[in-house]
Amino acid sequence: MTFFSPFRLRFNGNDSATIGGSGLLYTNANLTSAINAIPGFAGTATVTGAASTGFTVTFTGASAGADVSSLEFVGLSCGGC
Repeated sequence: MTFFSPFRLRFNGNDSATIGGSGLLYTNANLTSAINAIPGFAGTATVTGAASTGFTVTFTGASAGADVSSLEFVGLSCGGC
């Protein structure tokens, strides 16, 4: 599944690879990999329910039950969304 509006996810000032558009396909697996590859992200995350309306992130490992910083959407260019 690919959606046109590309974006990156930011955690503590570090960005993921670009998701959507000409970047990674918008899938649970790619979103999970992108978050877990962000430099400085402790623990692991799992993404479920990836759809045009959003997705759910579950923090596990060292991040489970911890007060983690927010993930931010950056570079989102949705042209009318």
